[in-house]
Amino acid sequence: MAIKLSKNEGVFRNELILTSDAKGNNIDSTLVNLFMLLKHNGIRPKQRASKGQSLEVDIEKIIHYFKALEEQGHFHGITENKQAVEIWIRQNLANFVNRGNLEKEKITSLKPIHLESYRIRNAKVLRDYFSADQVYLMLGQKPAIKEELKKYLVQGWDPQTNEFLQGNSLDVDSLGILHIIKNIKPGFIDSNSALNQINPLLPKQAELFCDDIHRLLVYKEIIPRSVLIEYIKTITSFHLALYSFKVINYLPKMIENNSIEVNDDWKVVVDVTDNFESKISQFAIKDAEINYNAIYNYLKAGFQINAILTVFDLDKNNSNNLI
Repeated sequence: MAIKLSKNEGVFRNELILTSDAKGNNIDSTLVNLFMLLKHNGIRPKQRASKGQSLEVDIEKIIHYFKALEEQGHFHGITENKQAVEIWIRQNLANFVNRGNLEKEKITSLKPIHLESYRIRNAKVLRDYFSADQVYLMLGQKPAIKEELKKYLVQGWDPQTNEFLQGNSLDVDSLGILHIIKNIKPGFIDSNSALNQINPLLPKQAELFCDDIHRLLVYKEIIPRSVLIEYIKTITSFHLALYSFKVINYLPKMIENNSIEVNDDWKVVVDVTDNFESKISQFAIKDAEINYNAIYNYLKAGFQINAILTVFDLDKNNSNNLI
């Protein structure tokens, strides 16, 4: 007879193991929420609207912001070139779900170009499935590099005064985003959701990610900002996938060995021939089979850990409880 799980016992996600859900994800959503975590030092704040206002943002509302700035003398030609401004917003400044579907299309957020991009977003459709939390924890393995990234992302802006810094050399898209948000109150309140007592389960893998971010930031004065942000997206996606694969494969071994220290021997075989009859294809198929089959033992190990934490009433927000 199957044992019936309680509501709490049926929740698999455990931030001490892996924060992200097993969902398909848009890396732009991850970065926008990561910027929010960086700005609020690991706290995922709650978004609130002013009385009588909606949190939802659309193209017309953003154009209205630009028109208000035009009236203040910061822009020229917004009213006369509304169509061109809308194209600029669509292509360079905003992310969408159901893009092109006029009935379902919605803005999720501003593009993750600047640290302050998160301040305009539609939280209901901006879903990163907690992947930003995992990236934040990985960056926390080397705090100096996390601060280096944060300093780069906030470049040209004084968060204390909500004003541009004199002599900034930001690209036009970053300037556009900052002009949009400079007269908008953040609209966030602190919450109890914090990540600062959690350490990555695989610290060495997290350190590799931090090192790659540092290597990219060496070129921050040479590579255009929009290009470097794309590189950061790529390396973040790559390391998030690697980290997830390794956790899935190593967690059962940690349970078996009664230690979070494991031999890092995971590997992956990738077939780039696009030919199922190639020799490498058979190795890649076998390797994929091994990784998929590891999921069962991972789920089993995860529920074991959750059960122990529940029985002993241990906090799931403190990595010391895994030692």
